[in-house]
Amino acid sequence: MLYTAIAEAMMVAFGTASSSFHFEEVSVRSRFENCSTELMFKDVDETDYYYDAVVWALENGIIEGENWMLEPSSNVSRARIVRILWRLADRPGNIVYGSDSKKEEQIVTGFTDVPGSVPYATAVVWAVNNEITDGISDTEFAPEAFCTRGEIITFLYRYAGSPEVTVGNIDTIFTDVDVDEYYAPAVRWAYDNGIIKGKENKILGVIDICTKAEVIEMIYRYAN
Repeated sequence: MLYTAIAEAMMVAFGTASSSFHFEEVSVRSRFENCSTELMFKDVDETDYYYDAVVWALENGIIEGENWMLEPSSNVSRARIVRILWRLADRPGNIVYGSDSKKEEQIVTGFTDVPGSVPYATAVVWAVNNEITDGISDTEFAPEAFCTRGEIITFLYRYAGSPEVTVGNIDTIFTDVDVDEYYAPAVRWAYDNGIIKGKENKILGVIDICTKAEVIEMIYRYAN
């Protein structure tokens, strides 16, 4: 019974239940409760630093995988991060699809590279409307572009409401963070709240492409 429930939940969460219709963000949290990631992801081990974060994100329906793999070292795209934050916000404006239902309304994203039919369309509209991010131009969102650590931290900071901070000596805490950069306030906020720790030798890796494991860990620290 447990494996049946897990399989059904994975089919819904990962969009494999139907080739004709996309099951958009159907809530499956109850099916994930008390489930170890070992039952869900072959590439997540209890010894991984992000293990607790993955369990939490899985139980709360914030993350997804593919073919029983989380791929924690994979790069995070703009589409993926807005979808993760949208889920964290409890999926505002969600439209639910089913095999016997029709799309009740056409989502208009305003971006030529984000048609209303893609699974992250609602999340993109939500993120833009809430000033978490914007397009790379008036007509393009670049959903498949990978995000740097600085960008991810900034998105999370904006999600939190862009609290007022004093940047101060953040450039001495992380030598690769310039106090004049757009992400400096976000880095200061994230550091002060224990969301980020940086790498070796006072390096944050602010321009490094962010991995899925890093994103999940940051959001876990923010939410907890």
